[in-house]
Amino acid sequence: MTAVCHAEVVWSNVNDIPKDLMSTGDGWTASRANDDDFTSYRCAADDFILTARTRLTSLTYYSIPISNPDILGGDWYLFGGENAGGPPGEVFAGAFSQKLTQTDTGWFNSAFGENVWANTLSLDMTLDPGHYFLGFRSLQTFKNGGGKNGILTTRWANGTARAHWNFDIMEDGSAFGGWVTMDVFNGVKDQEWAFQLEGDIVPEPATIMVLSPLLLALARRRRPAS
Repeated sequence: MTAVCHAEVVWSNVNDIPKDLMSTGDGWTASRANDDDFTSYRCAADDFILTARTRLTSLTYYSIPISNPDILGGDWYLFGGENAGGPPGEVFAGAFSQKLTQTDTGWFNSAFGENVWANTLSLDMTLDPGHYFLGFRSLQTFKNGGGKNGILTTRWANGTARAHWNFDIMEDGSAFGGWVTMDVFNGVKDQEWAFQLEGDIVPEPATIMVLSPLLLALARRRRPAS
């Protein structure tokens, strides 16, 4: 059994918590909905970098509730990061319609006049060091108005790619539309989806040198005389 350390934040797309979350005025609805009268496949995505082999255990993204949204769950996806500046590559892992734990942080966002919510999804993925893209969204219904779960973005550059989203990401994570950067919508270049990843650093197996009898004999012969 491989030993791991306690879960900790291994990547943060928020520079200053809670200050940035309380002051940002940027919030966007990335949600999947399959209502009879309304369908949505909007998915947020942004890059992250791991410098060690890591087991990801949870994703938390931050949002502002608008008109009491009816949230049913959430989706997450991992995409290749072969394009350093984006867009995301091919999807290689993910889960949809997962339990989404929502917590009122009590941090008051002055721009929206609402408290900030923390939205947490469980993960269990071990990744080698490298560059990746994380996709995520809320699963909700827009019936009877439904409300919106406005996912916050902050104007801080982290990683090598800025905030992306796609309006055509199916349940399995496959893309039927193109990725676009958030600056297409509001002109802000350095913008990040406000999320954090927690996980465990997984130590590499220790390298054990096994010496043959011949090498052991040579080593003994080379010992200096006492």
